[in-house]
Amino acid sequence: MYPNNDKQCVNCDLTCSVCSKTTGMCSVCASGFTKPASDNQICDSCSTAFFNCVSCSQTLRQCQTCSTGFYPLQTSPYTCQQCHSSCANGCNSSTGNCTTCVSGYVPQLNQSSLTCELCSSFDNNCQTCATDGTRSCTLCKSTYYISDNNKCSKCDASCDYKCDGNTGYCTSCASNFVYINATSRVCQKCSDFDSNCMACATNFSRRCIICNTGFYPNDSGKCVSCGTNCTSCNSATGICTSCSPENVFEDPPSRVCVFCKTFDNKCETCQNGGNRSCVTCIAGYYPGTSGQCISCDATCKANTCNTNNGLCTKCVQNYVVTSPTSKTCQKCSDFDSKCKTCATDFTRSYVECNTNYYPINGRCVACD
Repeated sequence: MYPNNDKQCVNCDLTCSVCSKTTGMCSVCASGFTKPASDNQICDSCSTAFFNCVSCSQTLRQCQTCSTGFYPLQTSPYTCQQCHSSCANGCNSSTGNCTTCVSGYVPQLNQSSLTCELCSSFDNNCQTCATDGTRSCTLCKSTYYISDNNKCSKCDASCDYKCDGNTGYCTSCASNFVYINATSRVCQKCSDFDSNCMACATNFSRRCIICNTGFYPNDSGKCVSCGTNCTSCNSATGICTSCSPENVFEDPPSRVCVFCKTFDNKCETCQNGGNRSCVTCIAGYYPGTSGQCISCDATCKANTCNTNNGLCTKCVQNYVVTSPTSKTCQKCSDFDSKCKTCATDFTRSYVECNTNYYPINGRCVACD
């Protein structure tokens, strides 16, 4: 008790347990109350003095216990501080230290820490990590996987940097690489399993799809030589793209070339490379515009036309070569009506004239 202004003894305030016997100023507050900011006969409730405060000191203006998600500062202003955002499920209610961490964070090596640190702070390529203090990565960034030491390792280049994030097993292969098996962290060069393979399937089939020049993939996906008489072929389909001399493409083109005479039995030689075109024909024939051999003109003496171009070199009886660039002959009488027979070559010489005519200077003239 203490004397009031009327000199009467009165009790300490209800918020106060112990007060000055002379002034009534509170020295010890009641439970649930704390010292006022300045000397006063009345104490402040914990929740009034401090936001989120559950219990406080009765002799000092300090919060001692805070609501969940908060902790009391141990230095001025002794208020309730919110747990750090990196802490999961709050923090230690006395110290504020994180007990568990949110996803993507891990406890700091200094266990008495108010914050957690990013997984990437100890492993640049780690996205999420264990929250038990082991500092083990549980999920790596794309193109990385969790290696045997629980750190993130880069997927192998032969996998085209694409692999399972947990095992590191290749999920695809880079160009010109092929799977070794379904549980491998590397792919194998196509040429390592088939020396003539340039590109292969990117699944587990180990099939070649494009081969080196002179080869093509067969039905089993193995590279085999281009077909009979092919000097080159499509490296994916095996269809012949050029043929050896004296051979031509089939019609339609296939994986083999055939001998010239197979497509034209009158053909002697054909165009190099495989085109179905005759260059020279057997006697009595010459190559037409279609590339096939056609018969010399009937006015040409048998088997005497040029086998390259069909120009007549000699003619049948009573015919003469029309011109040095002609494929036909003309009747002797067509160039001289008095001519009975003439040379069958280019000379256009008279051999015999009609009755009452005789040859002179290349013409048939009448007898005197």
